[in-house]
Amino acid sequence: MRFFKKPAHTVGRNSEPPSLFRNALRFAIVVLYCITASAALAGPPQRVRDKERMALPVVDKVVIFAMDQVTWEDIEAAYTPNIDRLAEYGAVGVMNTATLTPRNPAEAHLALGAGSRGLTPPGAGAVRANGSAGRLHSLHVPSFNTITEHNKTYQYSVTPGMLAQTLEQNDTCAALISYDDSGVIQGKPVIYRSMTLALMNQSGNIPYASIGNTLPQPMPAENSTTADFFTPVRDALERCSVVGVYFGGTASAEAHYIPVESEGDQQPEPAVLMALDRADALLGALIQELGLDAAEPPGAALLLVAPYNDTPARKPETGQQAIEDKPQNSPVILSGPAIPRGVLTSDTTWHSGLVANIDVAPTVLTLLGLPIPSGMTGKPMAVLPHKKDPASFVADINRRTRSVDRFRAPGQSVYGALHLLAVVLAGAFLLWPGVQRNRAMRVFLRLVALTVILFPAACLLLPAVTPPRVSVLVSFAVTYGASLSAGIILLLLFRNRPAALVTALCAPPVLVALDLALGWGLNTANIFSFSLISGKRFYGLGNEGMGVVVGAATMASAVLISNSNWPPRRAALTAAAILFLTAVVVGFPRLGANSGGALTAVTAMMVLSILSGGRRFGLRHVLLTLLALAAFTALLILVHKFPGAAHPTHVTSAVSKTQSQGVGYLWDIFLRKLAIHRNVVRATVYPAIFASVIGLLAWAWYKPGSRVRAMLGARPRVAAGAAACIAASIAGYILNDSGLPVMAVILGYASVSVCWFAANGDMHTSS
Repeated sequence: MRFFKKPAHTVGRNSEPPSLFRNALRFAIVVLYCITASAALAGPPQRVRDKERMALPVVDKVVIFAMDQVTWEDIEAAYTPNIDRLAEYGAVGVMNTATLTPRNPAEAHLALGAGSRGLTPPGAGAVRANGSAGRLHSLHVPSFNTITEHNKTYQYSVTPGMLAQTLEQNDTCAALISYDDSGVIQGKPVIYRSMTLALMNQSGNIPYASIGNTLPQPMPAENSTTADFFTPVRDALERCSVVGVYFGGTASAEAHYIPVESEGDQQPEPAVLMALDRADALLGALIQELGLDAAEPPGAALLLVAPYNDTPARKPETGQQAIEDKPQNSPVILSGPAIPRGVLTSDTTWHSGLVANIDVAPTVLTLLGLPIPSGMTGKPMAVLPHKKDPASFVADINRRTRSVDRFRAPGQSVYGALHLLAVVLAGAFLLWPGVQRNRAMRVFLRLVALTVILFPAACLLLPAVTPPRVSVLVSFAVTYGASLSAGIILLLLFRNRPAALVTALCAPPVLVALDLALGWGLNTANIFSFSLISGKRFYGLGNEGMGVVVGAATMASAVLISNSNWPPRRAALTAAAILFLTAVVVGFPRLGANSGGALTAVTAMMVLSILSGGRRFGLRHVLLTLLALAAFTALLILVHKFPGAAHPTHVTSAVSKTQSQGVGYLWDIFLRKLAIHRNVVRATVYPAIFASVIGLLAWAWYKPGSRVRAMLGARPRVAAGAAACIAASIAGYILNDSGLPVMAVILGYASVSVCWFAANGDMHTSS
């Protein structure tokens, strides 16, 4: 690999004067900062503002009112005055209901009582249709011993019933009242028992439980609190400090209730809205029983949650409104005389208006002034003040996340298509040199390369310039149009000079760094980052977004030092400084919080700094790179030892669990990553990107008389950047769950940079 030798530092005939290049680059970055700040500040910041947090008060009683398969859209469409009153005077949010396996009621309710996610045996809590729309079979709830042993098999540590166990240790108890509302099977009521997993103690018992108290039809008036249907609730409130009232799954009510004709030309009212009306009436009776409307209300809190929010696919009758059978976040409301008004948050998510199902148990214990056991991974909720309507704010968050999830697959497909187009065009340039003499083709290839580079940045800015509810077509038009327009502007401003490429490569990492540092929350609605609905990551930077940042920063550093005419030492130090800063942004717990991504950036830093200094990468440098990875890992662990540190990163968690469970835990992580990689290969567009990029680079390099060898031989620091991307992609595959997407994205930035220089018509320009 001759081009890894020490380069000659002569300015080529197409190279611009260093001072002009630096001034143009500075001007472009300043303009980029200003545009980013103006656009992003137009959107509401969603990251938690720590100084404004209001801790929860201590109360005497907590009532958990649970109803499954409910969305904010359902509540907005139904007539629910009592729910609206709770939301108006309390704290509201959206709750992530993700479980370890595809969502099912058993694992969803298990998370409520355990304060952490766990597995349930196959078939437990599965929703199985019996042929009638929306009707459910009776659900099997396994014993706690069975659940515990099943989790040990997969190295998951969850303690079922921890909420009830902690209550018993503090001389209090939990009670469950279940109003079955899930339909009928052959004329017999179905007993929906999933919420027993939330309130059972370690022995599998609930001190006071009343299961299957079907609500009467019609519901009694709100002031009729002496009705028989409410007697169990009154008795439970006298016995226990924590009472769970389970209403059931409202979506399945379509199979149980007959739609009521509306006046005029309107369609019949969906039965799910009737179920919400009845749930609201029950809440009204509960509010009156608790005395929350009294002149001197007692110390009580009411927590409304929807633990399970998937709706089974079904075919509504004519005139009924179909309910989208797609997962989404659930509404959550915490209300009471002492609960401040605002939006909910927690240290699980770090975002305003968003909490997780595992936060319910710690929140209940905090409201009662009881200690939170170490086995709970969830965190107690807190309240952030909100000047405008909090309910509208969290509803917008839910709409935004659903819009992003709808755009995720087609948006990534567009990204893959742009990659493939760039690879095909570059292949044409390398195979048929005559094509390079066509000026229009050269401009088009450079424009495609810039569009690919800028597309993730446009996706990041999408929530700042579009409303919460936006269609896939509009999302595509905005992101593709913005990246294409920015590419055209850069070509007009810099023409074929490398400054255009450097500016485009700087855009994604600069925008992401600004978003993470200033807390704009744009990454929460980015198709190249995480999903608030899937719940795999609530804060920081997702793996694909990390690949964008590391790949773009690596090639930006390489092209920058390649056209700066700096001596080897200065070039190596500059590249190392840029990528070290990238590693800090990606891995720092209060910023990117992506430990695997930080180590990926450190790998790129070491390879690029060594090669750009004119050295060959030998065994000594491999050992030095491993030492740098170990040092940065220790730094990530050390960060959490300081006061004010938040959640541990994945590296810290892996170290602590390896100490407690042995080296076998690391082997389990490796097997889990392989399983995830297999799923990624089958379900995403990234394998096509990866295969095309690898094919182009390999073919172009080994082709006899390779023009790529000549081009990279004349630009050894660009070649060093491509080598650093290859090394970083390998590290990213090993260190991250989404290994193949990380490899595809990072290598993509190397390939499009090569495409840019292939279109320049100057294959022999020296650095």
